[in-house]
Amino acid sequence: MPGTRGAGPLRPGRYDEAEHSYRKALALDPYHARTHQAIGTDLHATGRYPEAVQALDRALDLDPGCTDCMLKKGLSSRPSAGMRKPSPSSSRLCEAEPDRAEAWSTGGAQPWR
Repeated sequence: MPGTRGAGPLRPGRYDEAEHSYRKALALDPYHARTHQAIGTDLHATGRYPEAVQALDRALDLDPGCTDCMLKKGLSSRPSAGMRKPSPSSSRLCEAEPDRAEAWSTGGAQPWR
């Protein structure tokens, strides 16, 4: 991810290496929201959905307006990812970016229904 400390763009098949780099970056700056987001994205890509949600929660704690974090958290929280109900971030994403098609795919409540 551009702007993420400690690692270059996530490369398919190199998730362990990327996660290691991101975690080293967090040791230097544990308050860097984009690094938590990158770890969440990496964990999501490897199917580690509960861990992805935790990392994305931390990113949202640090940057509550991060719509990409809301999207990835919503996708990681979907029933197909082993979670029982959509996360509240899904609804927040739908409110923040109602024209973003991915927002509705996360299971956010549609305001007109």
